[in-house]
Amino acid sequence: MKAPFSPYLDGLAPKMQALIADLGTTFDYVSVLSTDSVGFRLSISQRSKSVSSTNMTTERGNVVRVYKDGQYSEYAFNEVPEDIAALANAIRAELNAQFAVLKATSSKTYVTPKLSDEPFELFVEKETGRLPQEEDMAALVETMTVLSDRGMEVIPCALDCMLSALLPLMPGQTSTQLPQPVQS
Repeated sequence: MKAPFSPYLDGLAPKMQALIADLGTTFDYVSVLSTDSVGFRLSISQRSKSVSSTNMTTERGNVVRVYKDGQYSEYAFNEVPEDIAALANAIRAELNAQFAVLKATSSKTYVTPKLSDEPFELFVEKETGRLPQEEDMAALVETMTVLSDRGMEVIPCALDCMLSALLPLMPGQTSTQLPQPVQS
């Protein structure tokens, strides 16, 4: 089965195209990489059970890369305002400040040729057996609890045995829609 594509990225595309066009009036090359990867973490130990949407596999943001005077620079941001021109001006000011510091300090940097400006679109669809929201959370908690208990049996002097499962959320799903494990 194919997982649905991110509605966040779909909605963001026209704004990023406008941002690229605006920044393209100042810089010789502009590209944007946007990502939308959200998920949750289920942690089970002898002392607690928890579900969290904060983990290292969760990321949503954008990176702008520009080229000017033989140098590349990047600017990362998470929030996308409605006013793309204001965002472009803020990014432009930050990146021009970076370039100015390099010149003012006479920093030695690698001079890199500009990337060819050939339009490129990358779209990846992956197959998945089951979607995370289709998982039986109670069964997953029970299985992980049994494994934690077995870990304590194997190492009797252990103070705790914790297991974690990282599962991606699907587009449109929030951590508040996740089933909560039964507290023990």
